[in-house]
Amino acid sequence: MDIARLKERITIEKLTVKVDEIGNHTNGWEDYYSCYAYANTYMVDESAGKVDYENQTIAFSVRACKKTKALTSTNFRVRFKEQAYNIVSIDMMNYDNKEIKIRCKKEVRS
Repeated sequence: MDIARLKERITIEKLTVKVDEIGNHTNGWEDYYSCYAYANTYMVDESAGKVDYENQTIAFSVRACKKTKALTSTNFRVRFKEQAYNIVSIDMMNYDNKEIKIRCKKEVRS
């Protein structure tokens, strides 16, 4: 793994459930892990042959460690340059225990 290319700082956030003083449950994101990553360029797709919104995706390559090996696509997301990205898939790179590729889609805010 070429660690010199890991130049972008990302923060991985974990979905947590918080309970207030009267027992209400709310979902929220809290910082889980911050590291340097290699960010591949954005890919923009069109939906159904028309341009009604951009589907921006990006792939991050990070060094493998205990925290990154515990990632799942349902309970984590990535924050990069003040934008949230939902994790679509996690590739363990042939289980070589050196690098993990995280494919993400830009979170659409309504």
